[in-house]
Amino acid sequence: MQIFLHPVSFTGISWNNIRNKLGDNDLTVQKYIPEADRLMRMPDVINMTGLPRSTIYLKIKNNEFPQQVQISSRSVAWIESEIKSWISNSVNKRNLAKGGRHGV
Repeated sequence: MQIFLHPVSFTGISWNNIRNKLGDNDLTVQKYIPEADRLMRMPDVINMTGLPRSTIYLKIKNNEFPQQVQISSRSVAWIESEIKSWISNSVNKRNLAKGGRHGV
């Protein structure tokens, strides 16, 4: 099953809800959403960064991690491009500290 949705119609909908409705094999829907508009919930951020929830929130508090976006009264998400930039910047800092390789 393929679904084509306008990015604006997704605002505030978690990928977990979409997975539950479509099944894991039908996540091709995500390809049609521009990267800057993709919202990631906490499990996706944890999987992408390898950081535990508590460390993510500590880094946010210390301005060392991208801020979350309020998507409903009780839900937050992160912008995927900001998380990818954070990962890239972390790798670049490591590489510069070692005086070796540049970039990802």
